[in-house]
Amino acid sequence: MPVLKDFRLTKTISLKEHEGSEIIIFNSVLSGESDKLMNLQEEQSIKAMINALPLFIKSWNFTDESGKSMKVTSQALNYLGENGLAELIEEIKTFTTDTKKNSDMTQ
Repeated sequence: MPVLKDFRLTKTISLKEHEGSEIIIFNSVLSGESDKLMNLQEEQSIKAMINALPLFIKSWNFTDESGKSMKVTSQALNYLGENGLAELIEEIKTFTTDTKKNSDMTQ
């Protein structure tokens, strides 16, 4: 029997501005989530990009001020600040591009 499973690769990163941060990112999104990426391609806005970013984040270790784990949401991403957000975007872009290149080379 064929098995359906999450085919995505993951990578753990840490952001320079947030010492001790651990963010596990995906190299792609699932097909059911691709409509949000379509919005990103159509709008090309920062808001659309921030709304799509949680699709690429499996988990992270950020907490709120009371120590409660923060869910990965576009609202929570606003707390990263401009440099942290730019670094996260670059890490995701590099990971998705590199894994696509490697996949294309093996086919």
